[in-house]
Amino acid sequence: MFEEQLVRVLAISALLGLMGIAGCGGDGSAPAAAPAETFAAATSCESLRSLRLQNVEITAAQAVPAGTYQPAGSTSAFGNLPAFCRVTASLAPVPGSRIGVELWLPAASWNGRYQQLGQNGWGTAFSSYWGSMAPHLRNGYAIAITDGGHAATAVTDATWAIGFPERIVDFAYRATHETAVASKAIIKGFYGKSAVYSYFNGASTGGRDGLMSAQKFPTDFNGVLAGSALINWTRVATQKLYASQQLLKAGIQGAAGASLLDLARKSAIAACDADDGISDGILRDPRSCRWDPHALLCHAGQDSSSCLTSLQADALTTVLSPLRDPVTLEYLYPGYLHGFENDWTGFGYVNGTPAHAATVYKIALGQPDWDASTFDVHSDLPLVEATLGFMNADQQADLSAFRQAGGKLIQYHGWQDAVTMPERIVQYYEEVRNRTTGGDLAAEQSFYRLFMMSGVGHGGAGEGAWHFGAIAQQAVAGDAEHDAVLALRNWVEKGAAPEKFVATKFQDGDVTKPVMLQRLMCPYPRQAVYRGSGETQSADSFYCG
Repeated sequence: MFEEQLVRVLAISALLGLMGIAGCGGDGSAPAAAPAETFAAATSCESLRSLRLQNVEITAAQAVPAGTYQPAGSTSAFGNLPAFCRVTASLAPVPGSRIGVELWLPAASWNGRYQQLGQNGWGTAFSSYWGSMAPHLRNGYAIAITDGGHAATAVTDATWAIGFPERIVDFAYRATHETAVASKAIIKGFYGKSAVYSYFNGASTGGRDGLMSAQKFPTDFNGVLAGSALINWTRVATQKLYASQQLLKAGIQGAAGASLLDLARKSAIAACDADDGISDGILRDPRSCRWDPHALLCHAGQDSSSCLTSLQADALTTVLSPLRDPVTLEYLYPGYLHGFENDWTGFGYVNGTPAHAATVYKIALGQPDWDASTFDVHSDLPLVEATLGFMNADQQADLSAFRQAGGKLIQYHGWQDAVTMPERIVQYYEEVRNRTTGGDLAAEQSFYRLFMMSGVGHGGAGEGAWHFGAIAQQAVAGDAEHDAVLALRNWVEKGAAPEKFVATKFQDGDVTKPVMLQRLMCPYPRQAVYRGSGETQSADSFYCG
């Protein structure tokens, strides 16, 4: 049965092609009826060069014919594209700010909707977003991206921000807002009419962008899709630096250290895997796993690669525990969870200092040569938060204005995320509930739903299933249960809230290879529960309970 289902799903997928996720935006008024037709441009692409908008300079407007397009500087060509107008613009809302924007506007097949993609990392070159823009263009969206207000691309580069406070504000939230405002005006100038609905879609930094937008500019987007949100830069960086400090002291470094972390992961999964009713190498909710690293303590004569010293076990226990101020013992941030200890390697924890985390401190302290070996949680974190705390998306948990504007928010996060701790995402969801709806879960879920993904890391990967049509993901069927973009549209435009998603895992993470697993994603606090029979690779064998 499962094999037949996969054949059907893949056949549909081949017909539909790559699907992406959209971002929506509106003016806060009641949305008009969903567009039932497509629209053509009301003017030529080149004429947009003469469009005059406040604080906006349109730097290029190029008509691109239908077919395959390979932008200058791109290593990839994007096929099966409709004819479109490619626009670049520079925004200068305040002195010291210069925000880059790129739009792709369908020339004759616009679906009446605007979609904006979130940033990656520190914000990167336009070329890194083109692959995500192409599928949305095929689906009729007018789509835009921003460089976040600066040109730096390396995570180790702090020079773009030091001495340039307006650039930090741009990166924190202003670039997302100004891009939405300018893009909507350009869209109106091109089509002679405004977008009926506006959507936002982003993951990691882009997930944070979406949450910040809902908080600060609640009428910019009708719907927001926010994944793997890097919700608190200052405490994520602090936790990373502290964790790497503990691992360094314990000698958990390099290839040997990575092997020990994988040993810990396998041991934790072996101890807790069956707690959810099936043994599949996936911890449904790792918060319930109580495995102790000291279970791997070395015995006399044992190979040191197959066990932990007391110092190493203590270090892992510390990292897996909540981060606290070492002087006041104040709770600062959740600890790491079991089941993805090996993922720490990919973020630099066993190679001295995680570069991304150190860059946050360099920017906050204004010291491009800051030495991470001097890091001290008690003395350094207050300085960093005083400077960069406004960048954090979890400082304001009241989404009342977004709710009142009719906005809808779908958030998703992997239980194995090694960047933003999954527990912090759950905490934020609960904080929003308390501040926005007085603790009423049903009221919160009327506009905001969180979907936790078992066995999934930051932005994807892991033993679990994560493809469900969000940004940089494949939607394996053209329905709202498999496609987060359609689900968000249905919620905004038809009032149909998503009750579940079916996520897909492909062999080797390659969407051109066979499907290995499908699993339900349920609105938190509900979870995917095994029915007690049926193939565990099939989503049909689970229900949301």
